[in-house]
Amino acid sequence: MNKLFFVLVQLPYLQPFDDVNKRVSRLAANIPLNRYNLAPLSFIDVPEESYIKGMLGIYELNRIELFKDVFLWAYERSAMRYAAIRQSLGEPDPFRMKYREEIRGIVCLIVSNAMDKEAASEAIKSEVKKITRTRPI
Repeated sequence: MNKLFFVLVQLPYLQPFDDVNKRVSRLAANIPLNRYNLAPLSFIDVPEESYIKGMLGIYELNRIELFKDVFLWAYERSAMRYAAIRQSLGEPDPFRMKYREEIRGIVCLIVSNAMDKEAASEAIKSEVKKITRTRPI
């Protein structure tokens, strides 16, 4: 969490871009979370006034307490929302996970050639035959 908070606070402070520094920092703050397969951080439900006061506290008063509270509150909410979404989605389909690239390739072939239903069905059968020769389903 220290890395996440550091990126969130320091990136906009450095002003590496002409605009969007805070947005970039909010996105970049998710990198450490993704690395450890944790729920992503979102500020969706954070009252704008609280967020702004927290940021002003950092940049004008050099104090992190208020923004730290906003950050912890936001992450708790994000983690709960993410858990609810994951639970509603269920477990990933093992077949789709195993053949993700092959499925993507077939869909790409069908879309890029603007196939109708019959041609798409034939293309799928043909591609499945190729796949099963090299890798049993």
